[in-house]
Amino acid sequence: MMSDYDFSENDYNFFTYIEVEDYLTDIYELMSYSELTNINAYSFKFDTLSEAKKESFIRKLMDQLESTDENIRLRASQSILFIALGCADSTNLSEKFNRHAAENTILLVRLGVFPLLVTLLHMERISTKYYEKLEIEKGTFTDSTQLRVILNILTLIVGQMLIEKKSKRHKKDVEIFIEDNLCSEDEDSLLFVLFNMMTEFASSEKPGYPIKKILLLILKILMVSFGDLKDLSLEKQAKRIRCGLNNDHFNDTQTYRSPLLHKVSRKDLEDYTHIMSLKYREINETVAAESINSLKKHLYIPLSELQVVDKACTRNEKIETFYENMLSKMKIYVQSLLQIFQSSLRSPVFNEYSDGNEETTINSTYAPLMIIGKFPMFEHMEIMNKAISGIFLLLLKHFKLNHIYQFEYLCQEMVLCNAISVFKTYVETTSDLFSILKKTRNQRNLSTCVNVLRIINKLIKGKYSTTKSFMKVNCKNLYSLATLNDKQLEVYSLKLLKILSKPLGRKWRQDNIKIMNKVFQTVRHRLLEDWNCGFQTNSDDEEMLKKQTEFFNARYAENDFEKEFEKDSEPSIELSDYFKRNYEKWLEVEVFRNPFDWDILLNT
Repeated sequence: MMSDYDFSENDYNFFTYIEVEDYLTDIYELMSYSELTNINAYSFKFDTLSEAKKESFIRKLMDQLESTDENIRLRASQSILFIALGCADSTNLSEKFNRHAAENTILLVRLGVFPLLVTLLHMERISTKYYEKLEIEKGTFTDSTQLRVILNILTLIVGQMLIEKKSKRHKKDVEIFIEDNLCSEDEDSLLFVLFNMMTEFASSEKPGYPIKKILLLILKILMVSFGDLKDLSLEKQAKRIRCGLNNDHFNDTQTYRSPLLHKVSRKDLEDYTHIMSLKYREINETVAAESINSLKKHLYIPLSELQVVDKACTRNEKIETFYENMLSKMKIYVQSLLQIFQSSLRSPVFNEYSDGNEETTINSTYAPLMIIGKFPMFEHMEIMNKAISGIFLLLLKHFKLNHIYQFEYLCQEMVLCNAISVFKTYVETTSDLFSILKKTRNQRNLSTCVNVLRIINKLIKGKYSTTKSFMKVNCKNLYSLATLNDKQLEVYSLKLLKILSKPLGRKWRQDNIKIMNKVFQTVRHRLLEDWNCGFQTNSDDEEMLKKQTEFFNARYAENDFEKEFEKDSEPSIELSDYFKRNYEKWLEVEVFRNPFDWDILLNT
């Protein structure tokens, strides 16, 4: 499994922020040790078969997946899981089997295994056994073996498609897979089924669900269907070019580059030009002209300025459909994700470190949403937190690129669902863990921390009331994250401190001059930005933004009404194939050849 490196104070250069982990890490995060060990019982010499025999064998397994006998279905799904893993068991699982896994996954997809597994997922979802509550005292669990195997296979296939998409191998197969299985953004699609399963777990309606696997599959589907952060970066640059905007200010690397080209907003330029025109009569003949021309070189026009006046480039149809169908359930989805995330913060495991090999009993009082029992709970919580933070970050960035009001609505729902308080607690707790317990500093929780900092930045930037709710955070926790010798943690921590420096007041800035110097040296700021002065409240602007977002969302409600009206008004007449084939002949015989006296009809 992923090792927890014993970092020294200056060893954070080992940490690299990456969104897509390597093949082995993905497997170890998805499957438990016992699941990998159980695979050994289903191992067979699949790789030695010819291509024709491989196809024949998989088709037999697909027939067994449709059996009415649950045990036969389970054995068949276990065998398919073994094939999807590249025919590697727990004793010989290594990177070299990634090639076998890729070839086997492509074969499974071509033969139509994926939609069959989705059908089985629907069957498992309606099963009554997941309604059963856990017996905490006895430490027993609902038997969710079949569901866990199905989710394992689905996640492995989607994850392998993501790898193939990045490498551009099997390009046609990947495109067909996405089009046939993941491109449906309606409410019955796999993505919404998983979101609904997640809410059923969070509401304790079905506590037997393996929630970690559900969250990981949601994240993988979002990355494959809509694109990961790197895809978003490229898409944003392309969209700016299509809209006639430059990319001079764009940071296309994962490591923050300093110094970057400073930005000047259109409003700053207009205000500065107005002031100079009042001060100098002949503005073109003064030194002011040079300064204005210099500012124009740094002018940055965000896509949101074009989006609010409907002059932006065409929106992404996939994101548009996804947002429209998600709109009515946005609040409950956000609430459920935050609820699961928060459950890990209430666990005593976060207060008393337990390594990956140690089994810990968690009491339901502290973690009501976590599966209760004895197993390495800390690692499970890390994986779920990373998945949830990744889901939020992806949704925020995709919505922002598609339309700014979609982004703002998700931000508003997150704030209303107490996201600021939840993430503030996480930052403070994680900062203390990083400072005291070096053994917990692994790739996974560092990635989660970066995601959370980026999310908070998006939630509070330019919003006074939201910033005020985050001001209770201990700024020393943020600064301690900025001193861990990792550029990503440093930049996003200092960005938050920059935002907080205004409302915290002059006295705080004077007492924390060391922090202010670090912010000034590291974080990019606008040329005319006086971020070191007092904070001006703009509560009216926030209210206006909320009303504009509501007005924007009302369009989707109107569209839904029109679609329903058209659907109800259209006559549902089914014409037979026989009629369609013989329609022209019928016209000739029954209409054109028979004379008809219209005068008689009119007189009657």
